[in-house]
Amino acid sequence: MAALTFPEYTLILYHPYAHEDTVAIARLQEGSLLEYRLIGPSSEPLPGEIRLGRILKVQKALSAAFVDIGSSKHAFLPLNADELPAFRSGMELPVEVQKATYENKGASVTHRISFRTDHVVLSRGETRTGVSKKIEDPGERSRLKDIGKSFPSPEDAGYVLRTESADISREQLLSEAVSLRKLYKETLSKALYSPVGTVLYTNDSPLLSAILEWPAEPLKEILAEDRDLYSELLTSLETVSPQRAALLQDRSSDKGDFPISSVYRIPSQLEEALHRRVNLSGPLSGGYLFIEETAACCVIDVNTGKELSGEDKEESVTAFNCLCAKEIARQICLRNLSGVILIDFVDMNKQEDRLAVIRSLVEALAGDQRKSTIYGFTATNMLEMTRARKGKTLSSMMIPSKKQSDCDLS
Repeated sequence: MAALTFPEYTLILYHPYAHEDTVAIARLQEGSLLEYRLIGPSSEPLPGEIRLGRILKVQKALSAAFVDIGSSKHAFLPLNADELPAFRSGMELPVEVQKATYENKGASVTHRISFRTDHVVLSRGETRTGVSKKIEDPGERSRLKDIGKSFPSPEDAGYVLRTESADISREQLLSEAVSLRKLYKETLSKALYSPVGTVLYTNDSPLLSAILEWPAEPLKEILAEDRDLYSELLTSLETVSPQRAALLQDRSSDKGDFPISSVYRIPSQLEEALHRRVNLSGPLSGGYLFIEETAACCVIDVNTGKELSGEDKEESVTAFNCLCAKEIARQICLRNLSGVILIDFVDMNKQEDRLAVIRSLVEALAGDQRKSTIYGFTATNMLEMTRARKGKTLSSMMIPSKKQSDCDLS
C-alpha cells in the first residue's frame, strides 16, 4: 500500500467564552471542522507536568504504587520488580504525569522525570548519555557521543541527544545540557519545601503541546483571533518551531474583520457535532449516520436513506460505504471517540468489497494522531475497531452554546 499522507489543515485559536482563561483550538480541512480542543485552567494533572507526590500504598502484586499528587483521584505509578523495595508508603518524590485523569481512572505517572530542550533531554534514573536511534550516520553518532562526554553529570540522571541534535554545534548542545542540569537541580530543591501536589515544573504549556502534536509539514496556517494570544504563542513558537511561527497570523477581531471563528462557522459546526444523527451531503445526500456513545463502546449506524436496487446494487452499496468512511473518520476525530467502536455499514456480500471499505477507512484516518486498530468485520457484519484514549470526548466538554457564542462574537 502506498504511504498515507496527512492532509493539509488550518488551526484556529480563539477564546470561546467571555472570559479569556480558556483557549479553543479548532483544526479544519477545507473549512470542515476535524478536531476541537479546549485548553484552560485545571486542578487536574496534565501530561508533561512534574508534581510532588506522596506514595499512599505500594502494591507488589501490581508492581505499582498509588500516589497522591493533589488531584481528585490517586495517580498510578508503575514500577519494575527490582524497584519495589526502594518505594514505601509516605515517601515523597517528584513524578511526571504521562497520562491525564480519564473518567474514573487516575493519572499515570513516572518517577523518571525528564526535562528537554530542542536538542537534548535529561532524564532521572538514567546513568549514561545516549543518541537518538533515528540518527543513523555513524560519523554523526560518534560526534554526538563525544560531545555528550563533556556534559555536566547530574546525580542519578543522564542525557539523550534528540534527533534534532544532528549537525548542531558543540557549543549549542553543551549550553542546553548546562541549562537542563541547572533546571533539574532547581526542581529537586523546590520539592524539598513544597506541599504535596505542587506543580514543580511543566515541560510545555498545554496550548503549545497541543499545537506541536500535529505535524508541521502539511500545516497551512495558524490563525489567532486574539492579539495577546498571538503574541504569546509567537514567542513560544519562534523558539521551538520557527516553521510554525512563520505560519502564525494575527486575526484579532479588533482589526475590523469578522471574528475568524465565526467566518469558519466553528460554533455551529460544534452544535451539529453533538447531535446523534448526522445528515450526509453531496454524493451521499439523503443518507445519514446514527452515533451512539455508551460506557462500553461506541456504535455508528450507516443508513442510505433510500433503497439501493438494480443490477449494480452491490457496487452502489460498496461505493456508498467507502464514501461514508471519510465522514465516519471525521466524526470519530471530531468527537474524540475512543475505546471499542463498532460501525454498522450497509451490508455487503463480497469479502473484496468489505476490504475496500476497510482501506477507505484506513486512508481517512491517516491524519489522526491517535492510534487506531481495525480488526475487520465481525460475524454480525459490523466493522470492529479501537482508538486510543486521550483527552475528553466532545460531548463531555463544556462547549459554548449558540447563544453564548453569539454574545462573544458581538
